[in-house]
Amino acid sequence: MNKIISHPLVIVVLTVLAVLFIFSLRKTAQKSQIAIENVAILEESIQDLANQIEKERELIDYSNTDLAKEKILRDELLLQKPGEYVLQIPDDETLLIEDTIAKQKTPWEEWRAVLF
Repeated sequence: MNKIISHPLVIVVLTVLAVLFIFSLRKTAQKSQIAIENVAILEESIQDLANQIEKERELIDYSNTDLAKEKILRDELLLQKPGEYVLQIPDDETLLIEDTIAKQKTPWEEWRAVLF
């Protein structure tokens, strides 16, 4: 028995088997690590979707309130209550655009300001 274990061919075979076993363990560990990373990514995705669902539920709850319904009726459908007068006030952006248009001079006026 001692002769068989000390034979060079047996030692080489055992060494090769040990090296293959070590490589197999490393490969399994790498697969395990990749699986753990994938699980973490999926859990993060699940959390994001849960947050999005919660936001959508809050939006649905808000949409079912009377104030939201009245806002839709007034803003989008342009309806009003009986006996109510509605005044439209232009946006600040349109006022600024109108001011810049009014302040623009013709090229002749600009040349006159430069020369005289």
